[in-house]
Amino acid sequence: MNTSIIVATMVQLLYMGENSIEGLILETFVNLCSTSSKDLFSDEVMKYEQTCSVSQGELSLWKWVCDQSLGLMRTQTDHKKLARIVKIVERLTATEASNTDILLSMGLHEYIIGLLQWNNSPPEEAQVSIEAKIFSLELDTLLNSMVTNLVNCGV
Repeated sequence: MNTSIIVATMVQLLYMGENSIEGLILETFVNLCSTSSKDLFSDEVMKYEQTCSVSQGELSLWKWVCDQSLGLMRTQTDHKKLARIVKIVERLTATEASNTDILLSMGLHEYIIGLLQWNNSPPEEAQVSIEAKIFSLELDTLLNSMVTNLVNCGV
């Protein structure tokens, strides 16, 4: 099986912006990054990221992740989608230190700080829904796991 082709195809599908497909692709990334062969798939994702050239119009998963996360934080519209995106990043940090180094060079540190600042900012509304509180806790858990993964990698 040629995993690099699968990764490239999945990233292309994400850029199509089709909501019905997007959710399935995000779940597929999460599941493939959490199976017993997660290192193989995560390695392929990192190889793809290293070889793609955004300046030449190639599609980057990391750029999509950052752009989507920022947009979702601004609009506060789809917590489930944001959680899936953050879970993909968390799963990628749970692999080899070399993959984590690649993510750090692409801006993982700033990504984590941005999510923490957004998640810990005071709510604009006086009443915060129970769903929003649960999401905030879920996001904190994912971010704590990312930081733990970074520490375990010796970063």
